[in-house]
Amino acid sequence: MGGTISVEGDVYNYGIILLEMFTGRRPTDLQFKDGLDLHMFVERAMPSQVMEFIYEDALCEGGSDVYKECVLSVLRIGIKCSMTIPIERMKMKDVLYELQKIKGIYEKEKSRQGRRNAR
Repeated sequence: MGGTISVEGDVYNYGIILLEMFTGRRPTDLQFKDGLDLHMFVERAMPSQVMEFIYEDALCEGGSDVYKECVLSVLRIGIKCSMTIPIERMKMKDVLYELQKIKGIYEKEKSRQGRRNAR
């Protein structure tokens, strides 16, 4: 990453923050060496192995498949935002749209689970 401030740089940082929040890992962790970075680590684990290292609090709602798919969707956004080549990164308007969609799915499932648990 260069020293010039840019929207693409902000998008990259946003993606890395998403990956950090959901994995509990930092880009500076000692496991990231020999060309491996947080972006590549998550990307390689998607989707089959990624749930093995998701930060515990990211799954606080339980283990339903809908919640897991929401987490996977957020991680996909983090990966798309932290692409090495700036032009390949998501646009923030698209990030917002996708996150709002994920939030809607999450809230619908949470409501459904609440009704199920109230019975």
